[in-house]
Amino acid sequence: MWGMLHSSVDSFKIYKNFTDFLESNFRIDDNRLNKIDINSLLNSISTTTDPTERQRLLEIQMKLIYFYNQAIQERMNNGYQQNDDFFRFYSEVEKQRKINVYKKGNIYVLSAKELDDKELLLSTQAEKLIKEYIPKFDTKLYIIPGIQDDNASHAYRDGKSFLAGGVYKGKELFTSGDDIFSHELGHFILEQLNPKFRDSLSLEAKTIHESFADTVSFLDSAKDKSNREKLNLNNLYSENPVSVHGEIKGTNERVIRRFYTTSDYNKLKEELPEEHNLSVPITESIYHVWAHLVENSIKQGKTKDEAVDYATSTIQAIIKKAAEKTDPNLNSYLNSIIQSAPNEELRKSFIQEFSKRNLPFK
Repeated sequence: MWGMLHSSVDSFKIYKNFTDFLESNFRIDDNRLNKIDINSLLNSISTTTDPTERQRLLEIQMKLIYFYNQAIQERMNNGYQQNDDFFRFYSEVEKQRKINVYKKGNIYVLSAKELDDKELLLSTQAEKLIKEYIPKFDTKLYIIPGIQDDNASHAYRDGKSFLAGGVYKGKELFTSGDDIFSHELGHFILEQLNPKFRDSLSLEAKTIHESFADTVSFLDSAKDKSNREKLNLNNLYSENPVSVHGEIKGTNERVIRRFYTTSDYNKLKEELPEEHNLSVPITESIYHVWAHLVENSIKQGKTKDEAVDYATSTIQAIIKKAAEKTDPNLNSYLNSIIQSAPNEELRKSFIQEFSKRNLPFK
């Protein structure tokens, strides 16, 4: 989900201010888990003999009270919409009296709870996927696992990006989902490739956001060995671990979108003009071109792994190039995809798939 909140309190703006506060007041070392013990910190107020240090600690105490009040205000204004992410995070801070931050370059994993090994690895996984599209990036990215109810989101605020994870039946979505984490990273990658998408609030821009993120996630899913083992010529155009989105890894639970189908964009626009819904025909089209590439490559003698690698790298290069040069509207994006295809055969394949679904590329 694209994390633009439509409520009176902006949760991600509070996160931005809170992480600025952490970086300004605490030492956060690279490639290690940094633990901030709030009780120990506040107890030092009465034991320190240094007036300058005491003043610094008092200011930190006041700032912590300020963020507590921000959390309560967010809960009061946003709770009925379940857009109270910061309240959920800060309630855990108050309960645990700790803040844990793992830093790897510009990527941070933030939690009030103890971070387990899978959560710590999120920074490495994020860095690997991002660098497939963007070799170098300066934007700080905060990953906050286990906050939302059966949802995850991304947001950019004033020079920082945030990925908030959720929980489904006791399972953290970023670590248990097959492609949920890579989907949210897809939003971050798009805004790095093309900053126009950071500020564009149009339905078409948000639709591109969702389709690009879904495409990044299904391409990443195709690289997973266990997913490839379940992929074959008989199920390329039906349900398989690559052709669906949102599932808990290794199961059919929680599938929220399917890409092997053929949806009509005009019909969807009439029935439910919402970005997740409208993005499906675009991703379906891209998925089908990817599947054709896999199928044709196997028929030409490539192994399954060789065919999937070829199709995945080809589509990845196309969407990267298209994202870099498109304007934030559907006609521009769809034509950028067509123009970014490396040969006439692929360009015709995209046109054919877009036409089947009545997408507005003409």
